[in-house]
Amino acid sequence: MDTMSLPLAGGCRCRAVRYEIAHVPLMVYACHCTLCQLITSRAFSIGVVAPEATFRLTRRAPRTAPDHAADSGRIKICRICHECGI
Repeated sequence: MDTMSLPLAGGCRCRAVRYEIAHVPLMVYACHCTLCQLITSRAFSIGVVAPEATFRLTRRAPRTAPDHAADSGRIKICRICHECGI
């Protein structure tokens, strides 16, 4: 079995927003809603679920985009980079 080095780091394309998670993701998922397709210019986006207490912003907080109804009808809240929009 492969091991995962923690913390895991990530962020937006232009690197203005950066974060770390200090817990192995509880779930990894692909979202195929039209908003994720629009944002990524792909058929899906990849997301992870981790305990909130293990998430930490390490560079610039993203802004909250206007709420959007997902294809399921649920309200989706997106946080995006001020610079690149990712």
